[in-house]
Amino acid sequence: MVQVYDDRRFLGEDAQALAKIILTGDTGERWVKETEVFSEMMIRKMGITQDTVLLDYGAGIGRIAKSLIEKTNCSVIGVDISPDMLRESFSYVAHPNFTSMSLNKFQFLVNAGKLNVDAAYSIWALQHCDFEPAYQTIVKALPQGAPFFIANTLNRCIPVIPSGWADDGINIRRRLRDDFELTQDVTDTLSQHLPTDHQNRVFCEFMKKA
Repeated sequence: MVQVYDDRRFLGEDAQALAKIILTGDTGERWVKETEVFSEMMIRKMGITQDTVLLDYGAGIGRIAKSLIEKTNCSVIGVDISPDMLRESFSYVAHPNFTSMSLNKFQFLVNAGKLNVDAAYSIWALQHCDFEPAYQTIVKALPQGAPFFIANTLNRCIPVIPSGWADDGINIRRRLRDDFELTQDVTDTLSQHLPTDHQNRVFCEFMKKA
């Protein structure tokens, strides 16, 4: 059977069900610890302040956005392909500095010159998505020199019908070098806070748009 992208994997009835999808079943200690460590490092390395407007690509229910807003009063625009994630993100973040929207809507606003961001991040998202539309959206949304943070698996993990995950061979880490300049590789530092089965198969990097 031909494998077809299965976006139903990112649907859920409520925030609790969706959180299990976001961290592959682990929503306890890792949810709290990882969110804190990632957001604190992003604030320091990206210079996030109350004047910063951020793109959160693959925002989920907004766990990182919520933390960043609470710590800095910045503004975050969350983008996700899952209508259920978008629905729950508003009540989870519950802050006027946060909004979320579909990829199509975000692309339309960026292409029309009606939306601008200062920086972006994508955490555990680009490995799962239709890569090129997502990637080009991030690149186009960012001005030259803008910071970008990514946490991602080294290999692609595409949800497919009828079941399982597929690797389409896209090397995201290498692809990023076409448009971004690496400023700091923090993989070793951040992987210490991840489950042991994640270590040695992820990368976490800060960069800026070339």
